[in-house]
Order: sequence, then structure tokens, then C-alpha cells
Amino acid sequence: MKTKTYIFTNGLTLKSLKFIFLVLLAGLFSCEKIIDINIPDKEKKIVLNSIITNDSSMVINLSKSMSVLDDDEITFIDDATVKLYEDGVLVAEPVNAGGGNYPVTGFTPVKGKKYKVTASNSTLKSISAEDKIPNSIEILSIDTISTEIEGTPSIECSIEFEDPSGVENYYILTANISSGGYTSPVNIYTMDINIEDYLDIKYGIMIRDDVFNGNKYKLIINFDKYNFSGLVNKVDFQLQSVSKDLYLYSLSYTRNARTGNNLFSEPVQVYSNVKDGLGIFGAYSVSQKSVTFVGYGGGEVY
Repeated sequence: MKTKTYIFTNGLTLKSLKFIFLVLLAGLFSCEKIIDINIPDKEKKIVLNSIITNDSSMVINLSKSMSVLDDDEITFIDDATVKLYEDGVLVAEPVNAGGGNYPVTGFTPVKGKKYKVTASNSTLKSISAEDKIPNSIEILSIDTISTEIEGTPSIECSIEFEDPSGVENYYILTANISSGGYTSPVNIYTMDINIEDYLDIKYGIMIRDDVFNGNKYKLIINFDKYNFSGLVNKVDFQLQSVSKDLYLYSLSYTRNARTGNNLFSEPVQVYSNVKDGLGIFGAYSVSQKSVTFVGYGGGEVY
């Protein structure tokens, strides 16, 4: 088989179980009595969600935290005072645009700068969070071969990059395929023993530089040829250099979602870097390299 590669530049806690038991017990003794439990607003917290990068504008989203007694409706905060600082200097005071969103207009973050967000309103405790956009790490090369895994035709990709020395680095590798006029994420997987976990059911690979700090590294990944639906299939590989805070949040969020519906799994606490609140203010930069494959529907690929 010939192969040619064209390379272009938030489960149930013990507290929750006790609550369920008490509800069931109350139901046994009184089927008609309605118990109205009011959770004071002062016990709630501001939830901040904002992921920033150097090549796009910022949006800060604010909502109220939820208890096990709340319904599924998220309560957004549209009356907050929000401020954004760059290296300690106030650069923006974004205005609410509805749905808890505070877009930062006319401003784009910069790699290597540290950003801080503060938010407050009249009823909830003020919050703050900060993070720094890491430098992007270039993908040096991508080599591919056609192979089979357990009888399934697949593509193996060797993705090489050079990790900076002397600092902790955190990476998330993702891939998107443009084929037949559509673009969609690729389900990628690997046998690399150094990866820490998959992001969002194998749509990304999470890895830190513990074992290859300061060295070149080749990450071997695979994906099925059945991802190809057209004659020409372009796969865009994105190596995201993420901050430690964003990495820990993504890792814990993924593991929490994986175990959240399993009564017999140990619950995973979702990481947050928001002081006096919840959520994530994270940062990343990205480098991208594309590979074009010629083939169709999982058949021969050149």
C-alpha cells in the first residue's frame, strides 16, 4: 500500500446521597406534604467562564452557582461590574450583552502577558482570576503511514515538536478534518504511555512535558480512515500550548463528566482558579499544520 503525505504549513457526592435518602424517607411518611426549601442567595457564588487566546477577542461569561436543589436552568448574571487588567494595568471594563456575556470589544490578548479579571455585583461576593497566555509551540513535522488496528483501516501520524526547557509545559492536541464540504473534529487515539488523558471522548489528547522537558518529542496518534468522506481530505492538526490552570481544569472536567453518572465511581472535583468563586479563567496559544490525504470513504489513501 503506497502512502504519500503532503504537509502544509462539571456526580453524586456523599452529601447528595444523604439528601436523596432523606427525600425518600420523607416520601414514605408524607406523600402529600410539600417541603419548600429556600437556599439563600448569599450562599451562592459567581461562576466565571472565559478561555482566552492571542488570536481572537475575549468574552467573559458570568452565572450563579447551582445547588442540588436547583432546576436545570442556569441563572446568568447581567448586572455585574467587570474589569480586565493586562500586567496589572486596567485595559477594559466590558459591558453586559445579555445571557451573562461581557464581550471585550476592540481588544485582543497578547502571548506572554498576564491577564486578570474581577467581577462583582450587589448580592454576591466579588471574584477575581488571572492567567497568562503561554507561547505557542511549533509543530515541526508530521509523518504518516497507512495501517490497520484490530482490522480497522487507519492512519498513523507521528507529530514532532520541541518542548522548551526549564519550564512546565502543558499540551492538548486536536485534529479537524475538512472533507466533502464539511469540517468536523476527528476522533484520535494513541498508545503513547505518556499521555495523561483524552479530552472530550478522544477529540483531544492531553499531555504534559514531565518526561521530555527541553527535548524534541514525537507523539504517535491514530485515527480511522472512515473519517474520510471525500476524495480530498485535509486534516488540520492543532497543538495547543495551554496554561497550567486551563490544563488542570480540562483534565478534571473531563474526568468529572466521565464519572458523574456512575454511582459507584469516586467523584472528581472540578478544578477552578477563580478566587472566592467557581469556574475557569484559562489561556492558551496554538500552532497548526495541515496534511492532505487523497482517498475515499476508508478505502485506499495516498
